[in-house]
Amino acid sequence: HSPIAEAMPHLVALAERSLQTYDNTSIGSITKYYIDEGVKVDSSVRKVYLIEHTKDYLDTIQVVIDKFYRPWLDKLTNQFQSLVKDDYDVFYPNETEDYNSNFILFVDAFRYDIAQDFLNQLSTTKYDASIDVKWSALPSLTPTSKPVLAPIQDKLSKSSEWNSFQVQLENGKILSHHYFKASLEENGIHYI
Repeated sequence: HSPIAEAMPHLVALAERSLQTYDNTSIGSITKYYIDEGVKVDSSVRKVYLIEHTKDYLDTIQVVIDKFYRPWLDKLTNQFQSLVKDDYDVFYPNETEDYNSNFILFVDAFRYDIAQDFLNQLSTTKYDASIDVKWSALPSLTPTSKPVLAPIQDKLSKSSEWNSFQVQLENGKILSHHYFKASLEENGIHYI
């Protein structure tokens, strides 16, 4: 009945999954690995932290987190950053979305592991739901990420000047929230 006993299956899963080898030679292979397996590492850690919030519990699990999760996360992140330096086009979508058949839920800090849990909850109800994976803009903050999901991608500059992470349009103007909402309405997208 102890919190550590409750955490043990998640800690074992964390240890086993974080030690698995995977192909990290391309952005595509890292993406596939994360979607199929890596997300389970993040999910295990999150579930461990949800169990208890006492100092003794947190100190104990931190030992395991530091031993397995931190090295896994560092390796994955460093390799990803190295690959992105050579090819950052992954952050610029090539295809045009079919916005008439989609409901886009934009949630700050909606990590992939949390999205998977949300999808599982929807799947147990009357809803038919699926996840479509695409990269967020960099930096992955609201002012930069939200416009990339909208039907105004072709109007966005790929080299915006620094201004509180706000995206610039091709004409050099900053993409204001008012223009963002107006452009959605022009394209038949309802902003809720």
